[in-house]
This record gives sequence, C-alpha cells and structure tokens, in this order.
Amino acid sequence: MCEIEFYGMIAEKLEKSKDSIEIDNGIAGKNVSEWILEQYPVLKGMTFKCAINGVLSEKFNEGQVLKIAVLPPFAGG
Repeated sequence: MCEIEFYGMIAEKLEKSKDSIEIDNGIAGKNVSEWILEQYPVLKGMTFKCAINGVLSEKFNEGQVLKIAVLPPFAGG
C-alpha cells in the first residue's frame, strides 16, 4: 500500500490531504504525473510535481513505492 500526500491547492481541489492506494509491481518507467492524473482526473489542467519516497521524480523506478507527495508549483523568494 502506498501513501499519497497532497499539498496546497492540490489538496484543496481534492478536498483531502492524504490517500492510500495499491500500486502494481509493473509500474516502473511510467510517468508519475500521468499516473496521478489517471487516479485523480479532477487534477487535469493543474500543474504539479511529484516526489517518490522523498525524491522529486518524473518516472517510477524499480523498487517499492512507499510514499508519493503531490506538490503544487514552487515559489522562490
């Protein structure tokens, strides 16, 4: 089971900050953002980045996915 955390406007749009979901073993190489949009289609049109197990990632790698963070755009200052 993988824990998914949503932040900022992403959490507001989904009206929740956490979810849990089962991830297939054959997911390695798949684009993380596209996978998130398949699971949560209401996020289409929104900009976000994903971190897998604490590391910003564009694709799923081999190995167990314990946590995905879905992050809104960053602002510097």
